[in-house]
Formats: sequence, C-alpha cells, structure tokens
Amino acid sequence: MNETNTFGWRMKQSWFTLLAFVPVVQCVPFFIMNGKVPKKKWLFMGFANIFLIVLCIALMLLAPVYRENNRVEMPKGYPEEPKGRPDYPKGQPNILKYDFSVNDPDYHLSEGYKQYQADMDEFMLTDEYLEYEKAVEEFESSQEYQDYMDACDEFYESEAYQEYNRQWESSYSTGNAIFRAGFYGFVITWLMFAILGFFVERYAFLRSLSVNQNRGNVYGQLAGRVDMPNGAYYPQQDSNDVTGQFLDSLNPSGQSPYGMQYAQTGQYVQSEQYAQPGQYGMYNAADGQYSVASDYNAASQNQYAGVDNSTVAPVVVNVNAATEEELMRLPGMKTIDVKKAITYRNEKGAFNTTDEFFASFDAKPHMIVRMQNYVSLYDQAYDVAGANVEKQQNVIRRFDL
Repeated sequence: MNETNTFGWRMKQSWFTLLAFVPVVQCVPFFIMNGKVPKKKWLFMGFANIFLIVLCIALMLLAPVYRENNRVEMPKGYPEEPKGRPDYPKGQPNILKYDFSVNDPDYHLSEGYKQYQADMDEFMLTDEYLEYEKAVEEFESSQEYQDYMDACDEFYESEAYQEYNRQWESSYSTGNAIFRAGFYGFVITWLMFAILGFFVERYAFLRSLSVNQNRGNVYGQLAGRVDMPNGAYYPQQDSNDVTGQFLDSLNPSGQSPYGMQYAQTGQYVQSEQYAQPGQYGMYNAADGQYSVASDYNAASQNQYAGVDNSTVAPVVVNVNAATEEELMRLPGMKTIDVKKAITYRNEKGAFNTTDEFFASFDAKPHMIVRMQNYVSLYDQAYDVAGANVEKQQNVIRRFDL
C-alpha cells in the first residue's frame, strides 16, 4: 500500500491545518502549505486572512472611538429646577448588601431580594419617610415647580433639542453598525477560512504533496546513481507507476548504455537492436519489431512502421506541447475538455503541475484516475547530473504499445 494513502501519513503531513480553527492565526496553515508545495493561491489566502482579520478588529475598535468623537452636546437652555426640594431621609436599605443580582432573570424569586423588599416596606412606613413624601407632594404642587415642568416640555419640543436627539441617535446607531460589521465580519472570516483551510485546501495540499513526494522519490534514486554517466531518465508521468526508468539499470548484462525499458510492458530495447550505437528508434511491443529513426513515418505523427496508433492503447502525452489530436489520446478526454485545457495553456504559458492541468477543464475524480498515468509535463530526457539530453523526437514522441 502506498504510504501517501494512509490515514497516518495524511495526519502527519497536515496536522497544522487544525490551526485554521484558531482565530487570528488562521493564516499560518496557508503559509505552511505554500512553503511545502508552493502555490500562489495559498499565499494569497494567507495574506487575505490577515487583511480581513485586521480589518474586522479595527472596525470593532473604531466603534467606541467613533461614538466618542461624534458625541453630541446637549443644547443650552435646559431649565433649572427650583430650589426647595426635600432631602431624602436617611436609613434606606442598601441594595448592594443583599445577596442577589438584578442581572439574574429570576432575581425577584431569591431570598435576598425578598428580604430587601421587606426592609424597604418597613422603611417606607417610618415617620421620616412619610413626612418626606408629604413634603415632596407639597413642593411639586407649587406654582414655581409647575412653571419649571412647563419650561421642560417646551425645551424638549424645541428644534434645537430635536436636532440634538437626531444627531445622538445617528451617532449611536452608526457606532453600533460599525461594531456589528466588525464582529460579524470576524465571525464570517473565521468560519470561511476554517472551512477552506481544513476541509478544502487541506485535501488539495495532500494531493499535491503526494505527487511531489512520489516524483521526488524517483528523482532521488536517479540522483544517487552517479556511477552511470551515460544513464538517462525519461520523466513521462507523475504517478507511482513510473514510465521512465534508468536506461542502464534495467539491462542485466550492463553492456548497453543506450537501452530503454517501457514500464507498462516491461519490454527492454537493447543496443544490439539499434542500427548504430546510440541511435534512437521505435519499439512496437505488439509485433516485437524494432524500427530505427529512418523507418519512422514522419508524414503522420500517429503512425510508424505501418502501424496505426489511433486504435491502440493510450500513450503518455506531454500536455505542455501536445496538439488537440494528441490530447484526445488521453483516456476519457472530450473535445470540450481539450479546448479548455489548450485555452488555459495559451493564457498561462504552461502547466506547472498535473493538478493544474486537471483543474483547467474541471476534471472529475474518476477521469483523473483514468488518465493520471498518461499525463506528463516533459518532452525531454534528463541525465544523472540533471542536464538536458538531446531530445530524440522519434522515441519520445510516441510509445504506442
């Protein structure tokens, strides 16, 4: 079983995506994914998260500042209450000393509140309180106090006070709106990037990491074979079932630095089958015949040695150089898919990953499974040191076995 298909491998490689659920540090998973498998969209998401979070926090902090800076002063002219109001009698029970809280919805059912009410009833029956109430009634029934109340009514109905009231309500409601925008924006941003980071981009990251890791394992083997200066490697696909192999390593005799094996058929072309040492040709596994470059039918890229390749099995296609006809050779490929892929390639210049190729025409998972072993980003061989080996068109162009 491939290690990249195990639950343990996926959790080990993507544990950091749990940070997507932690507010303020949601950007970290996207930066880590970009560091492991560079993709501009993850870098963009990381900075977008920082921008949105900072913006939302700034809005919440701005709300009280806005209300303070737009505080409306009470207009002048408010009437002054006449002197002579009786002083409140001493001895009233202190509500803070009783065991209950008005913030509790059921505070009126608590024993503390019942005791407070009993003490207040007792206080209001005292002579001092009764005399106070009588004095207040006499004060508020005086003509001077009635004139004061009439002046207050006129002030509240004045245009200046109405304008003050409108400005105060506008300032208060605007401040609340700014705070709510910041708060709800923060919640929406947190939820959106939590879903993106853990439930969406995490799986895209694991797919890309799996492809890169498998490719890296093959290249790592290649780089270690420094004892084969004539060896070459054909990276013709990105999956585990690697088509390209060491040209030397599969020849048991070790006498042919120019031999080639095709991984899907297991056929090996040795140097004795070449017209000259190092000359490239075509090997047809169907009939066992080998044709040198001179026998290649250059007039048709779909034929060689009289064999019609349009009816044989799919071939490995370099999607960065293939024509519409060549892309149609991929299993399950449709004309509309080919046009989308070529349009995308013309706009971007080239596909950087096979995932990018599949995304260009919105390939479904079952289509990816069918064609992933036949998709390549390269059309050249690379030697052990990593330098380009001259491309032999007749060999690389078609492996229609």
